[in-house]
Amino acid sequence: MNFVRDALDGLGNLPGRLWRGLVRARMVGFVVVLVAGAVALSLASVSRDDGPSGDGDREGSVVVDEHPTEPLAPVDPPTEYRIVYAVADGTETVVVRRPFSGRLETASGTVVSVFGSLGSDGTRVAIPPVPAIGDNGFAAAASERSERRRMTAIDRECDVYRVRSGSSSVDVCIDASGLVLETYEVIDDTPPAHRVAIELDVSPAIAADTFDLPGTEGAPAHEGGGSTLAVDATTRPPVETWYELSTVPAGFTHRGRYEVIPPDNTVATADWPENTTSVVDVWVNGPVFFAVDQGGTRGRTPPFSDSPRAEAVTVAGFDGAEFVAGVRWSEVRADLGEGRYVRVYGTVDRETLLRVARSLAPVEGGELVYLDN
Repeated sequence: MNFVRDALDGLGNLPGRLWRGLVRARMVGFVVVLVAGAVALSLASVSRDDGPSGDGDREGSVVVDEHPTEPLAPVDPPTEYRIVYAVADGTETVVVRRPFSGRLETASGTVVSVFGSLGSDGTRVAIPPVPAIGDNGFAAAASERSERRRMTAIDRECDVYRVRSGSSSVDVCIDASGLVLETYEVIDDTPPAHRVAIELDVSPAIAADTFDLPGTEGAPAHEGGGSTLAVDATTRPPVETWYELSTVPAGFTHRGRYEVIPPDNTVATADWPENTTSVVDVWVNGPVFFAVDQGGTRGRTPPFSDSPRAEAVTVAGFDGAEFVAGVRWSEVRADLGEGRYVRVYGTVDRETLLRVARSLAPVEGGELVYLDN
């Protein structure tokens, strides 16, 4: 587990090499795959003075503008897509039906995610409500961009966002619809790891069994396997203060309220608190979603680690609120003390997350009524 923690701390959840390492894990190590599906790819500030990284043009990817003055004009994100990437040991294929269903196929195996569950060739686990595995780029958030590139096989352009950590770096190239088309990783003195899109279909014919979960059921929550259980949305947990959303953004439908216990073997990150039990409300609008996550840590330990991406924001009633940007999702969060927290996360834009957080109103707690076993 240490190599995963070190990788996340040092480079912020690498999308290519780390994914392939995670997919090879099984059973005890399998839950580590959750990290690839649940945490956000961290993007640090980059400098336009750096120019293109690596050798400029590289196989399957060429520089078209070293210093673009404006980002690519955004277009509507696809609800479904299929991308095939060329990697060192062959190809990786990602099939996504947003917001929650994804399939990642590599030379080492297949991982499938649906709402609340993740399955590999060996085992299934319960997971929190997070975007589909393999679905990146929705909330691309770096303070500055680097060069613009064109993926030659699919004739599609993307803007590069660069993460640096000492002598290591990773370029993430994101197109106008928020899809990651390329990653280029240089870790210390090791050979670069390159992952480049060679096929893209934003209206794929998806077979009915594409998102059927492989594997067998994993350990139950009381044995460390985690759970995501539906509860009556009119009921609340037995806490002194609970927060209800007073105004729902137009177009969003409440999918449900869930008690969430993440698997014990997940890696702590700034994006999902470690050793928590929480209640999560989920709202969906087509391919995007947001969620209100309220809970506490076992042992009343601090729920969040420091993040270089954290930006102080003003949310009435929540001292010390922060906005934390990511590629897979972004969030507005507040530490309530004694291990308790509230956060609003999702694949919507920053202003929507802030508007939702500012619409939370305190009410008394109650008693949860479960709809599942």
